[in-house]
Amino acid sequence: MQGEHCSLVEQKCLEHALDKEGKAIEAVCLRFEKPSKCNSTGRWHLRFCMDRYEYPNKVGEKPMVLVDFHEATRLCQEQGRRLCTPAEFNFACEGEDMLPYATGFERDPSKCNIDKEWRKKNRELLPYGECMKNKACAAEFAKLDQRHAIGERTTCVSPFGIYDLNGNVNEWVFVPWGKAPFRGAIKGGWWGPVRSRCRPIVTSHDEKYTGYEVGFRCCKDVAGAAPTSSQSPASDAATP
Repeated sequence: MQGEHCSLVEQKCLEHALDKEGKAIEAVCLRFEKPSKCNSTGRWHLRFCMDRYEYPNKVGEKPMVLVDFHEATRLCQEQGRRLCTPAEFNFACEGEDMLPYATGFERDPSKCNIDKEWRKKNRELLPYGECMKNKACAAEFAKLDQRHAIGERTTCVSPFGIYDLNGNVNEWVFVPWGKAPFRGAIKGGWWGPVRSRCRPIVTSHDEKYTGYEVGFRCCKDVAGAAPTSSQSPASDAATP
């Protein structure tokens, strides 16, 4: 995919979701003003490849979760690819129109796997492979898990034809300006009642974090194009 990316975007929320007491949930916006506004002095040309689906990028399988930043990096490298950057994730999700959600300006849980009821975690979980071999861990994970299979939601698609960038599972990205142990961040949102938009980013978890809702997808540089993995502007880290 390629196009002109705005690194600093203004997106005005017109209506927030309400909690059980009728108070606005600031993190969850139901409807944004059209159009979004680019506050950058200019746009940045991006050209790169991104997996159409979350890893393992195979229709019918569940996306991998309980994976830390290092394992996600290794698995992408095994395929001759790499983790995506925040700028790449944002652009693939929102397109040149800077959509707040991959599907447009309104939040729609019928299109993406979002806004499922939150389930309480009663114990810490092991990395995925170990967890599945541990009876207690596997049972706890099964209670929490609300992933959809890859390709199950054909309506949760971005302007570039990339699926599940919002919802289903959170996704690790590589932060070019980050320093160990915070070279990774989490984007996209998951199935729970959380932001699940294109721009927000979570930078508070270190590289060993393995959330039951955290997976990843891979990107790749295009021959002859400037590598975005080393040039992403830090302004893409800002949550509007």
